[in-house]
Amino acid sequence: TIFEVENSTNFSDAIIRASNAEQTISKYMIIPDEREKELLRYSDPLFVNSFRDNSWKYILYSDIDRLSTKRRIRNGEIALVAKDL
Repeated sequence: TIFEVENSTNFSDAIIRASNAEQTISKYMIIPDEREKELLRYSDPLFVNSFRDNSWKYILYSDIDRLSTKRRIRNGEIALVAKDL
């Protein structure tokens, strides 16, 4: 599993950094809640196709905050909060 935190950098940077990982590896882009609309508006076909074709999902900071309050995070809970483009 790969986690890329994109606080203020370009979303494409995460795709580039993880480009050597196998497609079957789960990849999560962690972003601030206020950048979700920006991510969803990102229309560059190369980015969108790479995101989808390489098993990327995104998770908001607020989702991480909710998970962090749990004593134990079970297998699959991260995948449940992760979103597709």
